[in-house]
Amino acid sequence: MARVAAIGLDAAEWRLVEEWMKEGTLPNLRQLQSESAVFELENVREYRSEAIWGAFAEGRHPSTSGRWTNISFNPEIYQALDTGADKSLPFWSREGATPAVIFDIPHTSTRDDEGVTHVTGWGAHSALFPRASRPVGLLRDIDARYGPHPAFERDNVPSWYDQPYLSRLVEACEQGARTRIEIAKHLMESNPDWKFFVTAMSEPHSVGHHAWHGVDPTHQANKTKHAAFAREAMRVLIPLGVTFDRTVATGGGPDVTPLAQQGVPAFRLNQDGSDYFNWHHTADDVIDRVDARKLDQNVAAWAALLWLIADSDADFRRPAPDARPAAR
Repeated sequence: MARVAAIGLDAAEWRLVEEWMKEGTLPNLRQLQSESAVFELENVREYRSEAIWGAFAEGRHPSTSGRWTNISFNPEIYQALDTGADKSLPFWSREGATPAVIFDIPHTSTRDDEGVTHVTGWGAHSALFPRASRPVGLLRDIDARYGPHPAFERDNVPSWYDQPYLSRLVEACEQGARTRIEIAKHLMESNPDWKFFVTAMSEPHSVGHHAWHGVDPTHQANKTKHAAFAREAMRVLIPLGVTFDRTVATGGGPDVTPLAQQGVPAFRLNQDGSDYFNWHHTADDVIDRVDARKLDQNVAAWAALLWLIADSDADFRRPAPDARPAAR
């Protein structure tokens, strides 16, 4: 039987990968493509989530397996539960499967299967399974020889606007990608009877969460001046108790969304709306129920933000519809 080695580019946008291959930024992948048969798979809606790796391992569509995500809902206690990685039988562990090496595939669980070498959680983004290996001790030996992935569990800080953090993250992912390849070669050499090998390069996933605005020209924060504005806003608003996340607002809220769609600049501060419907359109929806402390914070935050915007050249207009890339 011929050997099969599979490398997944976790969460990589293929449209950009194709552009970078044409530009010469990815010469090795471009050469591999030129020497290979190329097939384009349909990216159905159900696979545009993190269900993809569990579906890949199990070989079944989520509508068949019933596993759409690692979050399940128990109606008896009315509570959401994290079920962790997929524990279904993967195709490489089924009867008659060939010797396999499985390295750092997200959402998979190790098993005591003969002929299968499996490492989880070395550096996968959202592994959903503890750092482990079969045989036991293999991951410990890998850590001793190569070290853990430098970005592992350090890629969840919501700091897309923080250039020093982005620089450290990108450097860690570049180093981790190189080390991943070295470990992959080591595992294949240490298991000479392998017939199937697979790993997932999780680095595009880790970087994509924070730096997508740096590679997508249609992203609202693509221009560096937006990051500079975010840093200045952070400096002014954090002392007021305003926190930041990596989500870029695409409008000013439902009441003004039609204006934003027509090119009117829009921005917003997301308020804590957890008790919104306790008061909204009720008999208690009156001015004397307003928390004076929260109102003071709200006024101060908006005044500070408007002051910054008035002195900024950042463009808060939504990109034109025809400037957005077509879905594939």
